Formats: sequence, C-alpha cells, structure tokens
Amino acid sequence: MGATKDSLRQTIESLTEEQARQTLDFVRSLQNDKDYARLRRLLGGNPAFKLPPRDHQFRDVKPVEVPGTPASKLLIADRR
Repeated sequence: MGATKDSLRQTIESLTEEQARQTLDFVRSLQNDKDYARLRRLLGGNPAFKLPPRDHQFRDVKPVEVPGTPASKLLIADRR
C-alpha cells in the first residue's frame, strides 16, 4: 500500500464517529457523484474548503518554457 493511503488510514483511525461518517460521505461523493450542488452542500460549510462559484471561469495557463527535459518526462522515464 502507498504512503498516502497509509497516512490516510492512520488519520481516519483518529476521527470521531461523526467525522468518519462525514469523511465517508465525502469519499463516496468523489467516487459516485460529480454534482456541484452536492459537493457544495458537503463542503460549503467547512472553512477548510473554499469553493469557487459554479460559473467561475478558470483561465488557461501556459507552461513556462525552460531548457532541458521537463521533470514530468524525467519522472516517467525513471519509473519505467
């Protein structure tokens, strides 16, 4: 199992029953539901999350041009 999943498992162990229920609802919404209203209902009241308005337009960002091989390609090559 990956380090992220191990960390998540340890964090979940320390949650209260209510926090665990809310977390489970959130995870299920990620797996099954892409509905913005549902996510807003689940996360909107939590100050840890800042949701943009539904009609928010994200702007395109151009990658920075640098010499050499991009790190993402180096990482992929290293994993192979």
